[in-house]
Amino acid sequence: MDFTFYIILASIIIFIAYTVKGLTGFAASLISVPLLSLFLDIKFVVPVVALTTFVAGIILFWKVRKEIQWDEMIIVLIFVVIGSFIGIKLLARFDSIFIKRVFGVFVALFSLKLLIGSPQQSTSSISKVWGAFAGLIGGILGGMFDTNGPPLVIYFSRKLEKVKFRATLVAIFFIDVIWRNILYAANGITTLNEVKFTLFLLPALIMGTFLGFKLNLRVNQKIFNKIVGGILLVTGILLVIR
Repeated sequence: MDFTFYIILASIIIFIAYTVKGLTGFAASLISVPLLSLFLDIKFVVPVVALTTFVAGIILFWKVRKEIQWDEMIIVLIFVVIGSFIGIKLLARFDSIFIKRVFGVFVALFSLKLLIGSPQQSTSSISKVWGAFAGLIGGILGGMFDTNGPPLVIYFSRKLEKVKFRATLVAIFFIDVIWRNILYAANGITTLNEVKFTLFLLPALIMGTFLGFKLNLRVNQKIFNKIVGGILLVTGILLVIR
């Protein structure tokens, strides 16, 4: 396959992933990283997706800035940053095939949650200790696979109503991805090759992000989650067996 084919295929994946992120505030990496890893090295994919996450984060952060719940996210964010540092060290150390298979299992398991049911947006009292734990695990997953969403989604879905939930996740992901991009560059994981590849993906990223915003209140979330869950389940299985 030539370079142009890779760019076209990657752009389609990025467009879909960031349409989802524009709609929900999360899940872009859960879609883009496993699908891109089917034909690209995961150690190349992770920094590329981190760069796209940063660009999309600028757009999303500006749009949701008034709804961010800073008092609920500070403790979580501290542990996300710590976990990201650990996850990046693990990414640099372990073999790509091993990482891909571990990630495949993780994606498949998370997809089952989407298929069985969707996160509930009713708020309840839950200790911030669980927020710290969710932040640490999310940070480690983010550092290794650029997918810190699932633990944070589970935690904040029990703390915040829909609009504030979405905005607070966007803020955490944006601040964390700035930190991770610095660490990726410092550890030699992000190079000029990843930056060049990312530039070709920007049109798809921007179009997908804005489309997701327009679709925001028009899609049945339960049906949408099951579609995404089905895609992730198939992708997770392929990552494990390939």
